[in-house]
Amino acid sequence: DVYKRQRNLTSTADRIELNPRWWPARPDTIIFGSQLQDSPEGPSTSAFLTVVNLDGSGYRVLDEQNQVGCTPAPSPDGETIAYGTGRSAWLFHMDTEAEVFDPADYGLDIDGELTMSSPAWSPDGSKLAWVLVGNLAGDDSLRYGIGVFDLQTKTVEIMGSPKSAGDEHCSPPEWSPDGRWLAFEVWAESYDESGLWVASIEGDAQEARHLGGGQPVWSPDGQWLAFRGRESGHWLVQPGSWHPLALDLPPDVDLVFWIDPFGG
Repeated sequence: DVYKRQRNLTSTADRIELNPRWWPARPDTIIFGSQLQDSPEGPSTSAFLTVVNLDGSGYRVLDEQNQVGCTPAPSPDGETIAYGTGRSAWLFHMDTEAEVFDPADYGLDIDGELTMSSPAWSPDGSKLAWVLVGNLAGDDSLRYGIGVFDLQTKTVEIMGSPKSAGDEHCSPPEWSPDGRWLAFEVWAESYDESGLWVASIEGDAQEARHLGGGQPVWSPDGQWLAFRGRESGHWLVQPGSWHPLALDLPPDVDLVFWIDPFGG
């Protein structure tokens, strides 16, 4: 009985915990945002970076000054957590302290408002993708894009810049396990630009494909992408060929994770 196996890890009468995430590189650590019960902002994603051990010990607020934003992102090497919202974001190094992640250090100098949120590390940890909303096209309009920041070369590439339907986007981009593709959901003014996109990361020709729908889930080898269709149903595509295959799943299913029954 699954309910008999549940246990409360935090038991914090004075705090609210939000958006927990596993840290694969530290399997005994869970990261999340937390805030005081009587916070004037009320329950929201504007909490502070916190960790707890899998046995309930080691509850610690890592950064009490800077809000975690929508979803914190743990690095593949187990050393760093990316988080934040607003023009500048943060990297918390477990052995040291928080460091400002400033897009201007990568050559991205945006006039006017810019919001960074929902980071995602590439599988090898060399790149960090952020959801960006701001004056990305230099035309004073609010646009949505994915900024792929190369941590080694200190450069950035912007993927997509449709006019945005809002300034809050909490769905982080999803890297393929082989690091070749990036799937991301766009909340655009135009229906034809909204929903799921997939873009190539490698090579000079940046191939991008609009699939619509959402809830992208990569296969473990990165060769297939499952997603919920725009109008109905669930689909499977292979990047490059893009031939859609229908998945026989109930209409009320949410795609969460790809399980290989053979352990591949």
